[in-house]
Amino acid sequence: MSTIPSTIPESTGKLASARAFLCSSQHLTDWQQIASHLSFVDLQCMSGGMMAAAEWCRQNTSPDLLIVDVSDCDDILSKIDTLADVCEPHTKVVVVGRDADINLFRRLIGMGVSDYLHFPLDQNTVADALANVIGSTQGRERLGKTLAVVGCGGGVGTTSVVANLCWHLAYAEQVKTAACDYDIYTGDLDLLLGSDANSQFRLLLGDAGRLDDLLLDRALVDIDDRLALLKAVGPNNTEQDITIDPAALPMVNHLLQKRHNYVVWDLPPRAVFNAGGQQLILGADTLVLVISNTLTSVRQLHYCLQLAQQRPGMRVFTVLNHVQNEKFAHLKQAQIEQAINRPIDIVLRHEPQRMIRAHESGKPMVADSVPDDWQEAMQRLLGKTVEKPSWLRQMSERLSTRR
Repeated sequence: MSTIPSTIPESTGKLASARAFLCSSQHLTDWQQIASHLSFVDLQCMSGGMMAAAEWCRQNTSPDLLIVDVSDCDDILSKIDTLADVCEPHTKVVVVGRDADINLFRRLIGMGVSDYLHFPLDQNTVADALANVIGSTQGRERLGKTLAVVGCGGGVGTTSVVANLCWHLAYAEQVKTAACDYDIYTGDLDLLLGSDANSQFRLLLGDAGRLDDLLLDRALVDIDDRLALLKAVGPNNTEQDITIDPAALPMVNHLLQKRHNYVVWDLPPRAVFNAGGQQLILGADTLVLVISNTLTSVRQLHYCLQLAQQRPGMRVFTVLNHVQNEKFAHLKQAQIEQAINRPIDIVLRHEPQRMIRAHESGKPMVADSVPDDWQEAMQRLLGKTVEKPSWLRQMSERLSTRR
């Protein structure tokens, strides 16, 4: 029988924090006893299972290690995906349950879970497993999701859509979110989020070989503990002096994914025509294309939809944003849908009063809870961007059937 480890591998250092959420009072008592013998981890045991863990992570900074009892779950896979949305990417997750199911183990590992243990558990088994998880540098890296929001033409309201998405993710979903404005000097995402920006973002894009967490720290502006801003501002109103390394943008996104549950990019029209922008778009989990009712915008939308076809299965949503009164529209919605041979997913109506209230409050329009057509449409868009993929629902249903 193995002995209880007293330390973790020296290269990893001591784990700062760990939380275990147990479904039953007996499990809680057992784990409290186990925790008292683990000198290499500060493990605190709490009542509640998967949903309690998710709610705790919404309200607190995620620990380095999260242990979740799923004994009372009938849809383990979908609940794990929900937990992943609120659990910060750096956190390692260990799942404990009642079934010795190798298929469940494989699927959980494939979703980024570090280990799966099944009851009954003894002190040595738990100690060995946690020591391995804490000391392990192998396995699948947990990364946040990327949302690429592309403006199909100038003045279509892309930045407004991004600001509202980020506000909702950070404060309604309560997950760590990075709001990124690729419009180096002329973008105004910082203004819509009521924050300042600095000039460091342009340095991140100049040389992919120099990218590291220290440079990213200098460029990121923490609005609070849930929302960070990546946006460049400077005295020049031109990008002629900026040399962009095509490999830099995807690398910046990867560094951000390691820190945040969601990374949301505000991409101007020209981003789809450069290598770095195309790599970011094709690597995103979700692509949102924002258009106005003009022929120029529809032409750019058609190009973006063709680009998205290079990534089969990519989640793509189109948003028709009425930035002015609809009676002045150049094209009707039906004409646009006929031109692109697909329906528009979301239509945002022109709501000048809501815009005025947002300007006066200094917050994005979605923060205004007054019900209207715009609020209803934005909520549908928000629901689509965080919607669970169909394969996960199917896996969950098959697992429930076998059980």
